[in-house]
Amino acid sequence: MKGSFKLVLIVMLLALFFLPGIIVAQDPLRSPEVYSLFLDWLSGKSMGLATLKVVPVDENGNIVVDNFVFYLHNFTSYTSKLRSERIYEGSSQNIVVKLWRLLDRFNKWQEQEFTVVVVSKNYFGTKLIKIVPEKPLLSLEEKVVVSGIKKQEKFGFSNGKTKSLIQGPPSSYEVQTSTELTNAVQLHTIQGVTARVVFSSGNYLYFSQKSRLIGWDPASDSIVVESDWQISGAKDTPCLNDLATASISNGDKRWIKVCVNYKYERWPATGALPYNYYEIETPVSFGGWSFGDSISCSYCGGKPSGQLFGYPQGTPTPFSISLGPGIQQIETTGAKVTFSVSYGYVAVTVELWKEISNGTNTTPPKIEVTNVNWQANNLYAFDAGSDWKILHFTWNPP
Repeated sequence: MKGSFKLVLIVMLLALFFLPGIIVAQDPLRSPEVYSLFLDWLSGKSMGLATLKVVPVDENGNIVVDNFVFYLHNFTSYTSKLRSERIYEGSSQNIVVKLWRLLDRFNKWQEQEFTVVVVSKNYFGTKLIKIVPEKPLLSLEEKVVVSGIKKQEKFGFSNGKTKSLIQGPPSSYEVQTSTELTNAVQLHTIQGVTARVVFSSGNYLYFSQKSRLIGWDPASDSIVVESDWQISGAKDTPCLNDLATASISNGDKRWIKVCVNYKYERWPATGALPYNYYEIETPVSFGGWSFGDSISCSYCGGKPSGQLFGYPQGTPTPFSISLGPGIQQIETTGAKVTFSVSYGYVAVTVELWKEISNGTNTTPPKIEVTNVNWQANNLYAFDAGSDWKILHFTWNPP
């Protein structure tokens, strides 16, 4: 039976390779990667290929043509990696990506994450790409917004502004880490309500991955920022442990901060200066918490809007309201993160997104109402259009 299955698979693959009109000359799928995929399938590995077409565009969506070099980094399972893996470097905008096709505990195809970096003498841009391998062969087009290169700032011995720690160009590769308390979830209460935030190990928050382009100027022995920090995308950031915050009550509203682990990577690139590098900041994971700043809110205590849950008087406590999925939109500045690198100090501001999810856990992050001193017949919880990223309370009916 197994032999018959393999024979059918071989016939299907041979048809895929040689059937006219399916694979044509210069098609990126006619490559060593396809043959490797063929061998993986024969050995029982669940693999797939994605043909990724990278299209540089300006802020208005117009295609930009230049002598671009494209780099692709694999950020899948990043928490267990020393650094990302650069799996492609070249001038072709058609990149073939080999994917594992594995099901998660929810019987869904496991999402894989890649960051594409686009560099020329005139432009720079990056984008975080998430691929779900629903089919063995995928064809994707990703538009990457590129901005013009402008030499903005020098770090070095020549101007005395920020002293470099080394003379000459920095090393081609470098990895550094930093941990910073970072805004994560808003916790709101009203008169009569006591609540806290609860995370389960594996839950996801989303913080910005950011990149910039630098170069070393031999004439002034300085590091030059050619393109400042730009957002690659919202990086899913897993919780490392079960955690529950202390409760607040009776109209108090506070930011909950969590300890986020960040990683810095520097890689060599082709660009305007003799020595060019791109730097990538990535949130890796989080754990631990602290109260942050107080919050003012015009929604709590008023008429509910968005999605709504009602709780009649006498509802037993504690009860929980699940958070997520939220919306793909920046919520606030998360934190300013500083890395000590070989040429000095690198500081980058990281944003928090209005996204939150179960992640790899079956239990979602949630607001837990630990006690209610009833002020009316019904308590209402609503999201004010945030798709349950931000939770508000009111005693007023809809």
